[in-house]
Amino acid sequence: MHDQADPEGYTIDVYQSLVHPIHYGGVPRGAAIAIWTVAAILAFPLQLPWVALPFGAVAHGTAAFFTKRDPWFFEVLKRHLHQPTHWE
Repeated sequence: MHDQADPEGYTIDVYQSLVHPIHYGGVPRGAAIAIWTVAAILAFPLQLPWVALPFGAVAHGTAAFFTKRDPWFFEVLKRHLHQPTHWE
């Protein structure tokens, strides 16, 4: 293959916000919503805020840790969980 410069007008700038997932507090949006929805269910209808707030904080911190190590961790986990098992 020969190395050739792109013709004028055929290159564009791509912003990083278009290719990276949306994070809430360092956690992907879907995971953060799921974590804090479970915490809200524990806190309000079950009236267990002393359980819900530590659970939400620990779960969010754990999710942020895994996201910091691999930004696509939850996408890969979601795909892994949808794969059929080999042992039936």
